This record gives sequence, C-alpha cells and structure tokens, in this order.
Amino acid sequence: MKLSKVFYLSSIVGVFSFGTIVAIVGSIYTEPFGPVPIFVGIICFIYSFAIWNLLIYRIWQSIQDGNVRTTPALAVGFLFVPYYNFYWIFQAVWGFTKDCNRYIERSQIAVRKLPEGLSLVFCIVALFWFLVLPIIIDLIIGAFLINRICDTVNQLQQPSRAVPKGRSKLIGNNKSLHNYLARRWIRRAPELLLFNVFMGIGFLAVIATPFIPVTATSGWAAFTLAVIRATSNVLAIIFLSFVYLDLLGWWGILVGAIMVTLVVVSNNDPANLVMYIPVWLIYTISLIYVNTLYARYKRLAQKRIAAITEETSPGIDEILEKGILQQIILRQNEHAVAILKPTLSMEGGDALLWYLTGVALANMKMHSEALAAFNKAMEASPNTNIMRQIKRSQRTVQRRMLKQ
Repeated sequence: MKLSKVFYLSSIVGVFSFGTIVAIVGSIYTEPFGPVPIFVGIICFIYSFAIWNLLIYRIWQSIQDGNVRTTPALAVGFLFVPYYNFYWIFQAVWGFTKDCNRYIERSQIAVRKLPEGLSLVFCIVALFWFLVLPIIIDLIIGAFLINRICDTVNQLQQPSRAVPKGRSKLIGNNKSLHNYLARRWIRRAPELLLFNVFMGIGFLAVIATPFIPVTATSGWAAFTLAVIRATSNVLAIIFLSFVYLDLLGWWGILVGAIMVTLVVVSNNDPANLVMYIPVWLIYTISLIYVNTLYARYKRLAQKRIAAITEETSPGIDEILEKGILQQIILRQNEHAVAILKPTLSMEGGDALLWYLTGVALANMKMHSEALAAFNKAMEASPNTNIMRQIKRSQRTVQRRMLKQ
C-alpha cells in the first residue's frame, strides 16, 4: 500500500506542532480556558505518536527480505520499552535508513537512497525530547525525513530498474540554477511571491511581539494573540527551511534550526528588544538573499536564451531549454508557447527537459499539451526521481482538466 506523505506529515508534524503550541500557550495563559488547552495538546501528542508508530511499522514492512535487522512488529514494540527505547530509536530510524539503502543495493533498483547522516542526527536530537528546542528542531528534521522515506518506500513498490540517466547540463552548466529547475513542479502561484508573503507574516509577528501589551488584555485575547504569533512563526520557519532546502540543499535544515533557536530565545523575554535583533536580521537577510538570487537566475536565463538564439541550428534540447527558461524563470508565456508547442511533434529530447516543458505548459493552463510533454518524458527513460515528479504532475494536470 502506498504511503501518503500528506497524511503522515500532517498527522505527525502538523498535529504535534499544533498540540505543542496550544499546550505551551495554554500553560502560560491559564484564563479563561483552564486545563482545556493542555488536554487538547495531550490528545494531539497521543495521536501523533500512534501515527508515527504506524509509519515505523509500514516502512519496515516494505524491505522484509530476510536480510534486515528486525521485523516491523519488533521495530515498533521495542519503542515502548522504558530506557531501552533510547537505544532502539537508533535501530528503528537510523537502522532503517541503513538497511533500506542496503536493500536497494542488493535488489539493484534505481531508487534514490535515504540520508543516513540526517537520520542519525534526528535520533541524537530525539534523546533530548524533554527540552522544547530539540523537539522543534527534530520536527523540522523529521519533516524532511518523512518526505524522503515516503518517496523511497513508494518507489520500492513500483521500482524502475533502468539505470538512471545523468541530468542534462542546463544554463551553461550553472549548478545552482540547474538544481533549482530540476525540482520544479506545477504551482498555482510563483514561489517567490509565496516566500515573500510567508516571510513577511513571520517578520511582522516577531516585530509585533514585544509591543503587544499581553498582560493588559483579557485571558482569551492573550491566548489568541500568543497562538497566532507562535503559529505564524512556525509556518514562516518551515517555509523558510523548505525554500532553503530547494536552494541550498540540506543546509536549509541548519537555517531552520537557527531560526527556531532565535525565535524561542527571543520569546522568553518579550520585553527585551535586543533579543529580537538576531531574528529580525535573519528574516531581513533571507528576504534580501532569496530575492537577489531569483534576480540572478533571471539574468542567467536571459544570457542563456541569447546564446541559444545565436546558434544557427539548435538541437531539441536547446529549444526546450529556451522555452523552459522563458516560462518558468522569466514568465514570458507568449514567447514560451511559441517555442514549446511546436516541439511536441519533434523526436528526441532529455527526460528532465521534457518534464520541465510539461510543467511550463501546465503553468500556462495548456493541459493537453502538458500531458503530451510528460508522456515524452516517460518515453525518454527518466531516472526514478524524475519519474516520481512526472506522475505527481500528471495527476495534478488531470485533476485540473476534470474541474474545467
């Protein structure tokens, strides 16, 4: 059975985060709800822990070939043994990533391996579960782990045994822009706009905190304001981490952990404005950095398009690349249509470029053409990572076509 990332991420990370915020704020502002927020938090913790154990069982079940260290039942069962579970968490999580990677090697399946180092960090931080800051950091790391584990386990159920092809060298071999393009998917709104909105909300929440006279307000107002501030900052930090993961790789987790630390420290002394200076700086630097980086991407795209235009007889890959850059980076939809639509009748082309062509066409609501481009990508023998992206994008386009 396929693992649902939405279900596990929302149940484990989302519900746990909500319960933590409600319980902590409720313990500080005891009026007028009394013990109700803490009770709600406990219910959320129990639910998240149950779903976490269900996930542990399911992932171990997916690699049972007689050569792994434990069974699904034992993987879950030993987590309930007091004190021994401090050791067993390493076997259940870190051990799974190691055994899963060995399973992939033994089976010679073209599936993306799991990050063993990241899972080890998760287990180490989990030992300090009684402290607020490690819990929040582990939630961030856990979100990335759950995302990767669900993808890998789902790929194991329908593996592609083709040898993965190397990614094409986009944008004059510019690595950062190539990596950014390689992770694109269909979006209703530009990523940069979403980033600025979320960062703006978090920034305003942090700025407003020391100036809101919470002690002078009624109990329900104080509770509500505290929940709004905490939730807005959590959303901003999570989105910041995912954007930086897209731009910087796994260093994005470090940025999120630093932000969590600074926000928690600053909230401990809301009257001291000095404590908020590092948080303001991180938000400001992030806004400037990401917007500057996207501006640089636009300059690189324009330069690459000019170079392709000067070629006397560009190949199919260069033509696709030009249209992709015009739509995904520059948002020049009319030029992109003129370039990309005729390519659907051409032969050849790199799998990743065809996938990105489908994304560009879907962004312009050319759904039939987008599905044709995705079919081209499937025919080009893509690696499993691109295959996963293609299937997800195909489902998105098909849902949009049904709504028309």
